[in-house]
Amino acid sequence: MVERNGNGQFEKGHSGNPNGRPRLDAEQKYLKTLRKALPQKDVRAIIKKLIVKAKAGNIQAIKLLLEYAIGKPTQYVNADIITQVVEFVDTSEPPSSRTPEAT
Repeated sequence: MVERNGNGQFEKGHSGNPNGRPRLDAEQKYLKTLRKALPQKDVRAIIKKLIVKAKAGNIQAIKLLLEYAIGKPTQYVNADIITQVVEFVDTSEPPSSRTPEAT
């Protein structure tokens, strides 16, 4: 059994479920059916075609390929922009038109 720290949390690097969630029968049947319907050679052919389309400039193919190859980019929130939007809504004038002395 994995030990917990003083806060009741699992120690870093130790999971409370080291074997993971077991797959359900329905999932196993679905994956087996999918593997039969779409063999590995077909998957490779599809990926090759996707790469050809991406190289030809197809934006959807480029996006799909990059999202799966390197992952979607993390979206950050710029707190300064949020502050400017709130100020704009409160004053009904754009932040750039106000002078620092008027604030």
